[in-house]
Amino acid sequence: MCFFAVSQYTTTFITSSRNSKLRGSASGDDFFTSRVPAKEELGRAGWTILHRISSKFSKEPDNEEKKNMKQFLTLFAKLYPCPDCAKHFQQYIEKHPPAIDSNEGLMKWMCKAHNEVNERNHKDVFPCKMDDLITRWGACGCDEDESVTISKILERRRRSREH
Repeated sequence: MCFFAVSQYTTTFITSSRNSKLRGSASGDDFFTSRVPAKEELGRAGWTILHRISSKFSKEPDNEEKKNMKQFLTLFAKLYPCPDCAKHFQQYIEKHPPAIDSNEGLMKWMCKAHNEVNERNHKDVFPCKMDDLITRWGACGCDEDESVTISKILERRRRSREH
């Protein structure tokens, strides 16, 4: 299901004027009493969107796309709700400018940025090889061509392991 697709679940909440439906919560939590996402939950969601955006970046971006991506990453780092994480991401961008000349460059840059955070937090690092990155982040089901590409990569990897 696409990220922006409407969820099959709804939660009712009451406003001063009428009953309304809030889409997206399967847990039944009331909108006004549900908890704020924890730092780790926020981090997972942030990395997921960053990796997906980088996986959809053009193979040969024009100047406008490069400018937009650089601006997006800069703003993401400035506006991120966790002050420590925002500061760390800003420092990473300053020390390692985003590789915005290609899809592959950006995907690998994002993987390295994520791995630096994982190392700092004593977590496992992810391999930054393109086959692994495409398999992990490449298809969300929003584009049939992506699914075909992923299937071909997985088949090629399976065959290479057999030999």
